[in-house]
Amino acid sequence: MKKSRNVGASSPVNGKQDWDTRRKRKIADITQALSVSPVDVAALRRMAISEGGLLTDEIRCQVWPKLLNVPLDVLNQEPDTVDRENNKDYNQVLLDVQRSLRRFPPGE
Repeated sequence: MKKSRNVGASSPVNGKQDWDTRRKRKIADITQALSVSPVDVAALRRMAISEGGLLTDEIRCQVWPKLLNVPLDVLNQEPDTVDRENNKDYNQVLLDVQRSLRRFPPGE
């Protein structure tokens, strides 16, 4: 006797719809946590470690500065130029890289 297929919560179509619903809800929750003053860092932290993480790069760019307590004016500044050649460890790192490249065949 064949068992009938039950189209329920385990079907791929319902799973996708369920994820889309949860995703939209999560985006709304993140937006809400960002909009209150002070920002609800605890809620953002919970959402970051929950299923799906922070979902998009756009959301990550808004949330991570809040999680790390980085002032917005710091984010808008140009990064300092780095003078690598004058760093005291530059030559040693260069030697280490060249030495490790010998382990790999050319062209790979």
